[in-house]
Amino acid sequence: MQVGRKTCLRYFFCYTKVMPPGIFRNSSYLMTAQLFTKVVSFFYTIYLIKILGDPAIFGLYTVALSYFSLISALAEFGINRFLTRQTALLSNKKDNKNKLSELFCSVLLFRLALISVVYALFALFLRVSDPDHMRVALTLLAVSAVLPQAIAFTLDSAFVGVEKLFWSSVGLVCLNIATTLFGVFLLSNGYGVFGAVSAIVLGQIFYCLVLFIIPIKLGYRYLKETKTSPHALSFEMLREIAVGSLPYGILGVLGLIYFKIDALLVAYIRGSYEAGIYGAAYKFLEAVVFIPATVATAMFPVLARLHSNDLAQVKRLYFKSLKLLFAASFVVLLGFVVVLPILIQHFLPQYINAIPTLLILSLTIPFIFIHVPGSLVLLSSDRYLTGVIALSVITVSFNIAANLMLIPMFGYNGAAVVTVLSEALSFVVFFAFLQRQVFKRL
Repeated sequence: MQVGRKTCLRYFFCYTKVMPPGIFRNSSYLMTAQLFTKVVSFFYTIYLIKILGDPAIFGLYTVALSYFSLISALAEFGINRFLTRQTALLSNKKDNKNKLSELFCSVLLFRLALISVVYALFALFLRVSDPDHMRVALTLLAVSAVLPQAIAFTLDSAFVGVEKLFWSSVGLVCLNIATTLFGVFLLSNGYGVFGAVSAIVLGQIFYCLVLFIIPIKLGYRYLKETKTSPHALSFEMLREIAVGSLPYGILGVLGLIYFKIDALLVAYIRGSYEAGIYGAAYKFLEAVVFIPATVATAMFPVLARLHSNDLAQVKRLYFKSLKLLFAASFVVLLGFVVVLPILIQHFLPQYINAIPTLLILSLTIPFIFIHVPGSLVLLSSDRYLTGVIALSVITVSFNIAANLMLIPMFGYNGAAVVTVLSEALSFVVFFAFLQRQVFKRL
């Protein structure tokens, strides 16, 4: 027993050394927060689906949530990535407090202006193009959550840039708990799907308030030392933000179209019932994507610094994280296939038609996991952004074309097949690009 215990400890120690200490520590913070939030979200999703009952009603919720994600990407337009990367670079140098303060204030102002324009144009478009008044009302309510979310994301990006992911994790947990509690309260009091959507808005407002309180409590001395005020904002800085965020913004919009267009096409082509079935299956897939996402968040500022002086270390970090995520994907896949169908049969019998869709979608898990390290390496340097955008256009175009072909014939199962094919294609083309354009230089 003693030998076995020592052997296990040795293997655990070696396992934790797969990643550099900073990334492992920050990943652990986010992984713990994400694990907690995903467990809560998992049971909240089951509760939500059960309370709403009719898959057609859940389909309306799915459409509203999909539009919220798309407009969030348009309003964010790469600013999170830009701010994180610039904060990581500036925080590594001395005497940059004023520059960081000016950058932060400028980003916040830029985001608020952009969100106002995007929301107004989207509201006008939706009212003219969508004849379903209930769907329009729910969507506009959900999209209004973009404003507090944008303010919170600006603060969160600064935390990530200086690798203070503990506070980012605290904010994430608060967002999840608040959304869940608001949702349970509103749903239990009979507010139905409007209550579920309202919970998203209230949760984002609470998230924003929490992330405002953290830097005020921790950084008051720093704020006093900086001489920059909102009056010192410059058009040069705003232009730098717009230009620096543009490629990340294009990629963010393409990514959200890639992930959300299928649910919207199912809703508009096949109706709200099938959108509800597909949305329920896809919700469970989204619940496990947090694993590569946490590693990605922790790795990004580190890779941004390594690109300029140690490409060999970038390559080593890439292959270590690739192996780790590849192994993790099979563990997740096994639980996904074995456990979830049983849960649906016992607790959500009205969604039993979602089980085949769920099993098809499970095939995307290995591709999603192993795609993350390569995309991070490419996104953490300006050198490859043009190529990444071109490849993203190819994969998004394939996704849309294939969905338009298969959804009219096979409905939500057709959308699930397209998701698997798209993820496989995405990994292959990005891996080939990475090998030819990045690692060949070593």
